Amino acid sequence: MRASFKFFRVNSRNIASIAIVSVDVVESNQYRIVWQEKALSLKKIYGDAVLKGINAAIEQHTMLGGGIVCISVVEIIEFYADTSSDSVMCASALATWKALGYGEESTKIVYENGWTVTFT
Repeated sequence: MRASFKFFRVNSRNIASIAIVSVDVVESNQYRIVWQEKALSLKKIYGDAVLKGINAAIEQHTMLGGGIVCISVVEIIEFYADTSSDSVMCASALATWKALGYGEESTKIVYENGWTVTFT
């Protein structure tokens, strides 16, 4: 299932953070993350943040009894002055979460010296 998440938040200092991430998730016999061509250009900049977000969603999915999946990072859209690693991490986590079939209502995004997402 393909899903995207458009992260747009303004922190308490009125600084905006924006990122858009799209992923595809399919059942698999082996957990893995692959990068599609369109996403490769930003892998060097945001790759660690994308992996951190995906792994957070997968960890919660596994704790809930979810199956093994393959995740394809389809696209990352940055906004030069307003995209940060933490916004990409959150967008990646939430895109993956949605692609796994869960809703945003079971997540919480907070700002404490950077954006984080938790799953409830």
